Amino acid sequence: MMRTHTRPTFGTLFSQHGGYVSDKWMQFLAIYERELGAAVEQGQSICLLEIGVQNGGSLELWHEYLPTGSRVIGIDVDERCRQLVFPEGVEVLIADAGDQREVDRLLAGTLLDFIIDDGSHKPKDIIGAFLNLFPKLADGGKYIIEDLHASYWASHGGGLRKSGSSIEFLKSIVDCLHVDYYGDSNRDENAGKIDEDEMNLLKKLNTDISCIKFYDSIVVIEKYIVPKISRFQRIVSGSQMPITNPYGLAEAVIDNPHDFTFFGRSWDVIAEAALISAVQKMARETKRADDLAKQVAELRAEQNARGAATGSIQEMTTKQVAAPAADQAGSAQRGTDSPVTEDGFSEDEKQIFLALEMEHEELPKSNPKTPGIEVQE
Repeated sequence: MMRTHTRPTFGTLFSQHGGYVSDKWMQFLAIYERELGAAVEQGQSICLLEIGVQNGGSLELWHEYLPTGSRVIGIDVDERCRQLVFPEGVEVLIADAGDQREVDRLLAGTLLDFIIDDGSHKPKDIIGAFLNLFPKLADGGKYIIEDLHASYWASHGGGLRKSGSSIEFLKSIVDCLHVDYYGDSNRDENAGKIDEDEMNLLKKLNTDISCIKFYDSIVVIEKYIVPKISRFQRIVSGSQMPITNPYGLAEAVIDNPHDFTFFGRSWDVIAEAALISAVQKMARETKRADDLAKQVAELRAEQNARGAATGSIQEMTTKQVAAPAADQAGSAQRGTDSPVTEDGFSEDEKQIFLALEMEHEELPKSNPKTPGIEVQE
């Protein structure tokens, strides 16, 4: 069903505009309607900042398009922009958007619902402005960068796949959406290859950016309505698993209980599988422990047998040859066997005892329904 507009679209206003000149690409008109239209429909005042004033036509259009009472701010380094005359609600600031101190001074206490970068289109300016202004974007706001095709032009410091270009920077921050899955170097050995400063930036952006949308020559970076404070959970519903084995999911729950929320009877299915999985694991570990204990007993019996044989030889020899004969017999019996230490155990036995102790420590000690799993009725 098509939406019925109670106001002119951005494209309509643009085509009928008769004030200061505005210069945009055709595809931008529909994109702006799609990205700003819902907010405009609500009728609440909006604060919009555009980098790059030029002739001022764009600021006039925003003033006409946004709801009554909205605030439109233009920022430009060109002093001549002060000459432009706008209606109430539109203002021009002369400053470099990449100058953090100046931006903080001019926009102190201002939260921006939309930020549009239509400035120089050069990487240094685009990246610097984004880092300075994105923190001033209101929750649920959108940061829009125009004319990204310039990222492929040498005249604007760009080039296809050129490191440091605007488009490559924007591609790199896509990684912020997935920090939860690679940010722990224990999970991904490649995480160590990311520069520490870049990783810190990605982690910070991960709490703020909900999505990044690329259009022809435009990117839209949207901020969460509520900042993200932890990784998203896996949510499970339903009560039957006729195809996939529940044990794999059960083991994932045991390993990371805080990663899951269960709805309805889904927990009953997984809890049962988790219990069976834990019991099976305990059985496997117990069998391993029994096997090691059996090896220790066999080695002890072997050592005792060697000791008894040595004792018999000693009784049969005379006192004059007892010591050298016993040494030779002991050496011949032991050969390359593991030597016996001062505590009476061989090195082989000590290694097995150590393995037994480690196996004991690894046995499951808790109920599979681990505290921290959230169950929604």
